[in-house]
Amino acid sequence: MDVLDWGEALNEIFTEMDEYDGYHITATVADEAGEVVTLQRENGSLMACDFANGIIIFSDVVAFRQDASGLYINLGSVTSTDPEKAQLLQVTSFRERHGDSTLLKLKEEYGIPMIAQDGKYLLPLQTLSFLTLSSTNTAAFFNQESLTVAMISKIKSTDQQLLNALYSAGLLTMDLWQEAREHTETFQESLAYALDVISQTEEGRLAVETHTEKLRLSLAGLYFAGPQGQRSGALAAYGYSELCMELDHAYGLKDAHGIDRFTDYFMQTGLAQKLFDPDAAKADSAIGEMTEYWFDDGHSGFNGSSYLTGGQSSNSWDNGFSLTKMTDLNDEVDQIRSKYPDAALPYHEVGNTAYITFDEFTIDSAIETLSDCYALEEKDALPDCTACPAHSLSPAATWCPGPSRPTDG
Repeated sequence: MDVLDWGEALNEIFTEMDEYDGYHITATVADEAGEVVTLQRENGSLMACDFANGIIIFSDVVAFRQDASGLYINLGSVTSTDPEKAQLLQVTSFRERHGDSTLLKLKEEYGIPMIAQDGKYLLPLQTLSFLTLSSTNTAAFFNQESLTVAMISKIKSTDQQLLNALYSAGLLTMDLWQEAREHTETFQESLAYALDVISQTEEGRLAVETHTEKLRLSLAGLYFAGPQGQRSGALAAYGYSELCMELDHAYGLKDAHGIDRFTDYFMQTGLAQKLFDPDAAKADSAIGEMTEYWFDDGHSGFNGSSYLTGGQSSNSWDNGFSLTKMTDLNDEVDQIRSKYPDAALPYHEVGNTAYITFDEFTIDSAIETLSDCYALEEKDALPDCTACPAHSLSPAATWCPGPSRPTDG
């Protein structure tokens, strides 16, 4: 993708995002030799692409990616200048000091190509997408036939989306899915089994047809309609290098997991060979194994497959916390509670700050949605609900501590 053209494309993409109101990129060739291209934000931050040396330099990654709030230090709605409100973080000045510069050696460390030739400045689309869009949970998807820019959550496996749609419609029950898994071996076989059972009624058959057609016409359907088949050796090598680069610079738990470089990590875990496999489904499965088993962090997960698989789900890997991880977490909690006894209470106050503690996210069957929970105003009307412990357990709380609900504490 031509970096100069991508600069113009970014302006069009971000005009659709209200939180980036005023966003504007100016793309220019910055040197007389024609080997450096810059993408500069309206706030002065920039991304410089040095094609002669194969490097990317950000003057400040956070400032380059931040939204239109104008605040470099920002933690959602808890920032406030009102002295009557408890604050986790307070902005004291708009003349804030910005962060450090960031240098990515794409060619030297990762073998990712950067080509300046005949007035074109070319970077792989996935690389540009990661560098400029990843903070918005948006990405560019190319399937050899069409280029799609969409929220990452919209490009989930069409199999999984069909499953979710039928579950939401009440046509797929947990009992039916469990039965399907017991009678089949693969995810695709289980899905086919469930669809066959659901389609035995007229209502079910129409629902399956309707949702299938809707998915075919969706952004995910467009992406997964690309040609299927094997990956070339060059594409597999690029995908591996790109994954290493993105995780080296964006995975926030590297230190906690003792990871120096992901290329070493993949060798140590045995994932490298799978990630290089020409079968995209096997590489996808390796990414699922990495996020949901090896990372062992309880937050990372597999989102969607390559278009080369036709959007089929694999889900063939182990997942869940390891015994060691759970033991470490329990030991840490015990130490905190032995040192701070009040931390074990569902609700306690320190000065003008109220702390709400709960050990699990569950909702009583009498409450169907969190919005119903937040709508309740009298504490006695609320059943057991760990999502709102202060409401039912604190004599000081007269409102459920949901969004925009005031509390006494």
